[in-house]
Amino acid sequence: MVDVGSLVDAAQEHDATVRVEVRPGDQVTVGTPVATVWGSAGHAGRLDDVLRSAVVLNNERTIDQDAAFGFRQLEDIAVRAMSPAINDPVTASTAVGHMADLLVRLTDRRLGRTLHEDEDGIGRVIVPDRDLRYYLDLACAQLTRFGGQEPTVVVALLRMLRDMAVACRNDQQRAEIVRAADLVAGELSPEWSPTDTAGVQDHRRRVHAALAGRTVEAFADRAGETRSM
Repeated sequence: MVDVGSLVDAAQEHDATVRVEVRPGDQVTVGTPVATVWGSAGHAGRLDDVLRSAVVLNNERTIDQDAAFGFRQLEDIAVRAMSPAINDPVTASTAVGHMADLLVRLTDRRLGRTLHEDEDGIGRVIVPDRDLRYYLDLACAQLTRFGGQEPTVVVALLRMLRDMAVACRNDQQRAEIVRAADLVAGELSPEWSPTDTAGVQDHRRRVHAALAGRTVEAFADRAGETRSM
């Protein structure tokens, strides 16, 4: 965890700027850079103790400031469900559905590096964070690799991206969703039946319809087929 408030107060007191180099959830070993400090030599040196107490290290990840840990847990469930010994696409698709809910929430959040200001409006602490591409890759990449031969899983991932597309706030988010959709549906298996292939292609079209603002077209179907697991 990172105690941003303590860092801002200390940086203001010593007229310094701090850039935290690690994120909650990162693996930190001996020798890993934890923070960079700019300021006069004497003042910057006094921040050592504050930095050591404000950047909290432990043996295991926690959910407190590490949203990616929740995605990692859901992705692990989905990937394990698609192992040859289990082969459970319904469980994998359900995990994807939970990730979809979280990803939609993230589209309304400011992601990436954040500059925290002191009470005088001066930037004091830069804290890194993961961006939307990181979360999309976390949700899609491994499951596409291990479950990409199962059309139910591919459709679930495209459904997730369709739901995200409706909530997009800007062109950058839209571009990331297009990139993820290309990753998920880039190679259709020749072993699929025509019905399965058509279903995947239909959901990919729905992603693009949602991105273009054609929401009804993106969701409309006969009996909820594109929203059921």
